Amino acid sequence: MIESTQYGANGVVLNKSTNTYTSSGGLNIVEREIRYPNGALQSKEFHDIPNLHVEIILYKPKGTVLSRSVRDGDLIRDYSEDRSLNRSTSISDLSFPRNSAAVDSNSTPQIGQSTDQIDSQGNWTKRTDWVTLPNGTKLVKVTYRTITYYGE
Repeated sequence: MIESTQYGANGVVLNKSTNTYTSSGGLNIVEREIRYPNGALQSKEFHDIPNLHVEIILYKPKGTVLSRSVRDGDLIRDYSEDRSLNRSTSISDLSFPRNSAAVDSNSTPQIGQSTDQIDSQGNWTKRTDWVTLPNGTKLVKVTYRTITYYGE
C-alpha cells in the first residue's frame, strides 16, 4: 500500500491518495480525496482496477453532493445532486462513446447518439442521432463518413 498526502500552508489536507496492490504487484484499488483550502471535501474517487469499477463524487463547498459518476465496465452513469440519473453512456474498447442518452425526469425530449459502424482503424463511419420523446424514440439524423488512409 502507498499513501500520499499533500498539505496546504495552513496545515489542512488538500489531497490524499491511497493505492493498494494485488499479490502479483498490479494496481488494485485507488482512493483519492481532494479538499478545498478550508478542508471541506471537494471530490472523492474510488477505482477498483480489476473489476473496472470507478466512482467519482463532486461536492459543493458547503459539503453537499454536486454530482456523482459511476463506471462499471463499459457503462458510465452520471447522477445529479438529487441522485437522479442524468446520462448513461456505453463505451467501446476503443474509448469512444458507442451509445449515449441523456435522461430527464420532466419528460423533456432527450438527444441520444450511437455509433453504428466502425472501420478497420476503429473510426466511426456511420452514426445515428435520435431524440427520445415521451411516446417513443424518433430518428433525427444519420451521418456517414468515409476516411481515406494512406500507406504506412
